[in-house]
Amino acid sequence: MLTLSEIINSSRLGYVRHYDMAPVLREYVARFQRSQGLIYVGANTGDELPLCKSLADRVYAFEPISVDSVWSHLTKHQDHKTQCYNYALSDSEGEFDMYPASNNYQSSSLFQPGTHVNEFDFVRFTDTVKIQTRRLDSFDFVSSCDTVIMDVQGAELKVLNGMTDFSNFRLFILEFISYNMYQGACTFDDLLARLQPLGFEYWESFGIYNNPQTQVFAGNAVFFKE
Repeated sequence: MLTLSEIINSSRLGYVRHYDMAPVLREYVARFQRSQGLIYVGANTGDELPLCKSLADRVYAFEPISVDSVWSHLTKHQDHKTQCYNYALSDSEGEFDMYPASNNYQSSSLFQPGTHVNEFDFVRFTDTVKIQTRRLDSFDFVSSCDTVIMDVQGAELKVLNGMTDFSNFRLFILEFISYNMYQGACTFDDLLARLQPLGFEYWESFGIYNNPQTQVFAGNAVFFKE
């Protein structure tokens, strides 16, 4: 597996200009003036929702964890333009196991943890919990949205495969991880292969984590359609 520096040098990730999402989201949304509808998948406590609300007419936040330390904080952002949904998004609908993480569920995933338990040994995973999943294309508001942000610990491809119509979308900001951080998780190459045929070009990455010793890396990739 390539190291992050090798990937950058081969132009697979491109020039990394930013550490966090705020300047990236502002820059790309400005390319189409303002988002008519923004979907945030894996919103956790909703720390980024004020930023999203400042750039979008409507915001739809998804978070499957319903414990008070997560859900009560997320729903504080709910108002006339922001709606929160207590579901995970995937490629099928039903009740599934999720692996909850000790860092207030931020690293929780539909996939069983792999090298994550060694790479971030301060995060512990407990017994699975049952959560409800939905397909994104089962929601009527999707046809009026143009932006998607995902932070779902390797399940990003499952969310994309739960969509059938991409014609109205302009911007995807997706987390990517090393293939073995979670068992069966998608990689950067999987996301690129899914979105590029649909007219989305890869532009840049940000928020990169890299451990050259273990060849583990993670980050966020920007896919944009002119």
